[in-house]
Amino acid sequence: MSTSPARLIHHVPAAGAWNMALDEALVATHQEGDRPTLRFYLWSEPTLSLGYFQSVTSRHQHGGSRLCRWVRRATGGGAILHDRELTYSFVCSVSDRWDRGATQLYQKFHQTLADCLADWGIRAEINKNGSLAQDPEPFLCFQRRSVGDLLVGDSKIAGSAQRRHRRSLLQHGSVLLGTSPYAEEIPGLAEITGQDISTDELVAMWTDRLAVCLNVSFTPITVEDSLIERATDFVHTKFGKECWNYRR
Repeated sequence: MSTSPARLIHHVPAAGAWNMALDEALVATHQEGDRPTLRFYLWSEPTLSLGYFQSVTSRHQHGGSRLCRWVRRATGGGAILHDRELTYSFVCSVSDRWDRGATQLYQKFHQTLADCLADWGIRAEINKNGSLAQDPEPFLCFQRRSVGDLLVGDSKIAGSAQRRHRRSLLQHGSVLLGTSPYAEEIPGLAEITGQDISTDELVAMWTDRLAVCLNVSFTPITVEDSLIERATDFVHTKFGKECWNYRR
């Protein structure tokens, strides 16, 4: 069976506003029928990202991250402390807002990640028990539980969220590799398993498994000037602006 072409971006660590802006540029410039784009990235300093619907007030109630820089994501969910973790984004076309393939992307990304972790002798399982009712809902994403989250034991180590724009879809996800000193209440893989997993090794293994699962062939690319210009514009007009970050 022939594979479809897809793009792969493994980007250098960057500031929060830039990371969000580049993902926004990817989905804004994606057209129906374009090649999907998978991006892995890190953050240049510990940064808190608020979910789209979270309030700024709740952000200030989290003492550990109070001194960290922060940004608001375009995707929903709880706040994430981007420090000892790996972030990914995936942009592709969808036929309509109810596209089943879009909902299945959660499972495909998390199951392939679980398969990678199994190579380190780590047993990770997709949560199938429904959302955990919590009142009030925890501020941090990794304290929440929803169907599709990836768990090691009782600890959530990966979660994802989506946003649609016309016929394009953006899926964000985060893998918690270790505990951040700015969110000490959340154990990462290093604390749960006693293993420090190499980011580069994980990216390489995960990319290979995703290629098979999604039936695509990834070609590494550098970010072209036109995309950099579009992302820079989104920094100045959206993710770096108070009107966006303080909107709720």
